Amino acid sequence: MPDGGTLGSEFRHLQAVLDVSWPSCDQNGITQSSRPRSWIGWCGAENRAKPRIPELAMQTVLTSSRLSLRMLRLFAGLFAYGIAIALMIRANLGSAPWDVLSQGIARATGMSFGWATVAISAAVLLLWIPLRQKPGAGTIANALLVGFFADIGLLVIPIWHHLGAQLLSFGSGLLLLAAASALYIGAGLGPGPRDGLMTGLHAVTGWQVWIVRTGIEAAVTLAGWLLGGVVGLGTLVFVLAIGPLIQLFLKWMYVDLNPAARKQAAGTPVHD
Repeated sequence: MPDGGTLGSEFRHLQAVLDVSWPSCDQNGITQSSRPRSWIGWCGAENRAKPRIPELAMQTVLTSSRLSLRMLRLFAGLFAYGIAIALMIRANLGSAPWDVLSQGIARATGMSFGWATVAISAAVLLLWIPLRQKPGAGTIANALLVGFFADIGLLVIPIWHHLGAQLLSFGSGLLLLAAASALYIGAGLGPGPRDGLMTGLHAVTGWQVWIVRTGIEAAVTLAGWLLGGVVGLGTLVFVLAIGPLIQLFLKWMYVDLNPAARKQAAGTPVHD
């Protein structure tokens, strides 16, 4: 069995490959790092839990500032987002809140559903101005690619008629959409119009993400319903669940929505 020195060399080699900082130890073998709990005790003191390589590699991919990995997170997240939309549509348990609003505006104005969706996106982007949100490559990619990826999903995912399959499709889509949102937002290349509204309100108000997102979805659903949009059971489940799920996945994927404020609180200078 290899000794502690050999294992230390192997893990330090892994650290060099993954470009992740290695915790330092004092003369008593106690880690001096502020790393997550899985790092504590590497030096051989009280807690002897070793870093798990898959977990370490995943954290590296999710937090790396390298543009190639950020682009990977962006496009993987947008692809998953489109597939999630297709899964929920095929479940046929009710439209998502923003689709309810598009339906309502289309019925009230006579414009098509697609143009109503475009108009809503433009209006939401205008709301970014007072929130001081800035569009980025991710914003443009979201607008151009999510619908395309959703169409791919609709081509391969059948319409479900059995209740069990409908529930499974809708639940899978809901979870995937929350995970996809956290993944592409975490890339830091700009959120989509609706997610940017969420992150902007979160930054301005300081409210928790789930409260902001739930409030947005509820207001959008109510407005769409008043205009004639169709609300189903799935719509109500989406309103209540999407906010907490996104907040949970943001935490799991190490996404910090307000890093500047945290640096200021820690006394670190922030440069624009």
